Amino acid sequence: MDIDQLYEAWCKKVSEPDLMEELNLIRHQEKEIESRFYKQLSFGTAGLRAEVGVGCARMNVYTVRLGTISKKARIEIRGRHCLRLPPEIHGICAGSGLRIGAKRHQGLFV
Repeated sequence: MDIDQLYEAWCKKVSEPDLMEELNLIRHQEKEIESRFYKQLSFGTAGLRAEVGVGCARMNVYTVRLGTISKKARIEIRGRHCLRLPPEIHGICAGSGLRIGAKRHQGLFV
């Protein structure tokens, strides 16, 4: 899918009024559209970081939701390895609400 197709797909599917307004504001601005849709936002060493705004290369409700789902899947896959770690390290793997064995840790952060 090219940048213009991504932009049009977002125009059809976005339901948040502020994001829709932003999409309409950049409608004929090729450089703005390109800067917002040229890549998918991805996790770096500091997590998700980008300007806030509309598009798959910006922070917004859709990209944060996708990043959260992706990170959750990664933790679920790799989380099994945390069971072999000492109990004081479990918080690193647990985050908030991930099960470690049969015990549930709520709000545990290291």
